[in-house]
Amino acid sequence: MDSSSDNNEVNHHIEQSEQHQDSSHMNENNTIQCCINSSQMLHIPLENTVVSTDGTLIWHVDEIFKKINDAIYRKQPFIDSDPFQTSMNGQRLWARIYLDGKTNSKFISFHIHLNFPVCKIFTGYIKFILVDQSNNTQLQHIIKRCSAEMNNVNDCVGFDDFIDKNLLHQESNPYICNDSAYFIVFVEQTNQEKFIHLSSNVQDAIFQSSSVH
Repeated sequence: MDSSSDNNEVNHHIEQSEQHQDSSHMNENNTIQCCINSSQMLHIPLENTVVSTDGTLIWHVDEIFKKINDAIYRKQPFIDSDPFQTSMNGQRLWARIYLDGKTNSKFISFHIHLNFPVCKIFTGYIKFILVDQSNNTQLQHIIKRCSAEMNNVNDCVGFDDFIDKNLLHQESNPYICNDSAYFIVFVEQTNQEKFIHLSSNVQDAIFQSSSVH
């Protein structure tokens, strides 16, 4: 059997799955935009379309062992988070995790993507975190940081080699509790970036309050 042919088929399957998932993110948001722009009498709970508006994604992944097995056997190579925003009117993002690696099956891969619509070039620093859920006195969270510069929905940033997959794949590890894991994405922002959607007076009040002890 030609192993290179098998690998090509697997990679083609992953690419097709990614394209389908990416288009789903875009279509969902396109629908929302169209409904708003055409003033249709369809009330969409916009507050439910993003899980946070402060640049922080707290991602609880349940049934983690099933998802790991699905990734290993290529039933579902990756999992996607709900969208989140850098601020109230900021850029939308979403995260993707390959539980059996994106380019190397030795690792778990962790990335963020721009979500539609892209307003401007997104730059900044991003922290990717896997939470230690144990009761140990000294918790050993996995924390990695990288810079980002993205300007279209096909761009992503993160780590192909976020962690050695054996850390998560073994049944007894500090990162899985009750068949679930917590992943965090944290977009580092200045106060000005966080509160840019607020009026200048409200921003000034918040900045002044930070000096009151």
